[in-house]
Amino acid sequence: VKCASRIAACQFRSNADKERNFSICEKLVREAAGKGAKTVFLPEGFDYIAESGKQSVSMAEPLDGPLMTRYRVLAKELGVWLSLGGFHEQGPAEDPNRLWNSHVLLDDAGCLSAVYRKTHLFECQLGDSVSLRESKWCIPGKEICKPVASP
Repeated sequence: VKCASRIAACQFRSNADKERNFSICEKLVREAAGKGAKTVFLPEGFDYIAESGKQSVSMAEPLDGPLMTRYRVLAKELGVWLSLGGFHEQGPAEDPNRLWNSHVLLDDAGCLSAVYRKTHLFECQLGDSVSLRESKWCIPGKEICKPVASP
């Protein structure tokens, strides 16, 4: 059985301006869909890259928040699957100072197909000067997602 589907992998430099980032992503997704892509991949931090962990947490949104709703509408309008890497998902009320680094998959009807909450967090210490501990502001996920049937 021959099965071919066009995909698009999009890259851009995200910053802390969510509206700017959405505008760029929307343009990239529309361009990809216009060229026949059935699935469009956006990079980790597509929603924003904050200047600090504290700012990241303060800007995080739930999966049913306004930003993800806009991506759901876009997926449905264009009839494409969206693979949204590294969405800053708001953490639970009992842990208000951290978030999940979540990979979200939306189907071509704009429905949430899968969410993977990153289980292996980035931890780096270079001498005394450079330190990045994602675990300071991210909650590790508890499981690996099963494969999802997609185009």
